[in-house]
Amino acid sequence: MINFDTAKSRVENEYKNKMKTLKYWKKIYNQMKKYKEKDLKEFTMEFKHDIYDVVIPDNESKIETYAKDLGYEIVDEKLGSNLSVYTFRLKQE
Repeated sequence: MINFDTAKSRVENEYKNKMKTLKYWKKIYNQMKKYKEKDLKEFTMEFKHDIYDVVIPDNESKIETYAKDLGYEIVDEKLGSNLSVYTFRLKQE
């Protein structure tokens, strides 16, 4: 027998997790955008993470894509067990 309440609960949880992820990455992009608007040539951002996080906060591919979109490149990265630190620099034209 199909349990629709269980299926509904599972779908709702998936939706909540996807929305958390979307909001997190929007926040990261907006922070980078603020640095760009301040005309910073170089800045550093920290990404805390835990194995139990719903959102994977240290997705280097996304971080690099967002930086590139704003004209920055990753020039240094320090990866730790609970914290990753990236340094970005404005690309030379």
